[in-house]
Amino acid sequence: MCVDFFKTIVTRVIIFFEHLFLLLPIDKKKILFYPTNGHYYCNLKYIDKKIAVENEKIKIIWVKRRADDDSYPNDISFCNYHDIKFLYHFFTSSIIIFNNNLPVWVFKRHGQIFINTWHGGGAYKKIDKGFSKIPNQWKKKRIYRIVNSIDYVVSSCKRFSYVFEKDIGSSMKFLPFGMPRNDIFFDANQMQHAVDLVREKYRIQPDKGIVLYAPTFRDNGMRIDLDVNRLLSSLQLRFKKSFILLVRSHPHLAKDIFSKVQRRDEVIDVSKYVDMQELLAAADVLITDYSSSIWDFSFTGRPCFIYANDLSSYKKERNFHTPIDEWPFPLAENNEEMVRNIENFNSDIYKERIFEHHRALGSYENGTASEQIGRLIKAICYKNEKNSGEK
Repeated sequence: MCVDFFKTIVTRVIIFFEHLFLLLPIDKKKILFYPTNGHYYCNLKYIDKKIAVENEKIKIIWVKRRADDDSYPNDISFCNYHDIKFLYHFFTSSIIIFNNNLPVWVFKRHGQIFINTWHGGGAYKKIDKGFSKIPNQWKKKRIYRIVNSIDYVVSSCKRFSYVFEKDIGSSMKFLPFGMPRNDIFFDANQMQHAVDLVREKYRIQPDKGIVLYAPTFRDNGMRIDLDVNRLLSSLQLRFKKSFILLVRSHPHLAKDIFSKVQRRDEVIDVSKYVDMQELLAAADVLITDYSSSIWDFSFTGRPCFIYANDLSSYKKERNFHTPIDEWPFPLAENNEEMVRNIENFNSDIYKERIFEHHRALGSYENGTASEQIGRLIKAICYKNEKNSGEK
């Protein structure tokens, strides 16, 4: 009873301020960045860095989930997700940029532009349409309303554009720019900077190779049975150097991994490291299952291995847009296959398969995504300024 009463009060307060802020004019040169988990990361980070350098007159406001989030640079302007200022900035910004979805209690104001950068490249896992099963009809209606309000979606490849439009069924326009977060893999200086950051933070010696293990989150109780000790031994034999394993995973999955390690100094938990792209840039080898990080990492040309011990059940529950046997990465469903794939890894054949994979999916990646989106944003802002007669 008390909970319902509290929700009613909060809802009425939100509605009041929403309508209040609708009376205010839209700031033609203000952009709101809404990252799904509140961190300074993913595509939004790399767009922000490009705009900040080239378009100093454009105001950028980030939405934080926690005021003490230290992933943000000191010079970033932000508002708190749980503060009324969030509503103020949302309804007075000309462009809203986000990488997944928006809260159900906001909506698009006339004159605003919504840009969804999405959060995964390539076209691997089927897009989760779990919101279609939401029993709350009001909430479901609001989600569809937001989806149908999106003006632009950033696309990494032709196949993504096709399957996203097919799955979501909206009339949004796709931006064939590639993922802004992947620009780093086309810039040697940015790559080296990321390598230095990661190695310095975790005190990894220059002679040690880095293998990043990043399995996707599971909500079905799946456990990890990857033999870490055999993995490290196999990598050392194949690539002629010893490796440090970085684990970026959900806490309960990471716990499985650490419980099996013989030497704890060979494994480091990096699950709290915010920028996945910097970890990928630092990694010599990537091991994952169905994560879209395989698309990102493929532009390094470095070895990536798929370890999917729940493949059959995953196909039944979700399945793929691009059949997994068409992926260019060596696939293993058990530890024996994993060791064999590492032992038999051929760099030349692998790179040929990567090249063909990019061609087959119609890759848009070329290292200029942030620049292209920056130009689009600048054009929108200055068009708004011209139309309003501002100087």
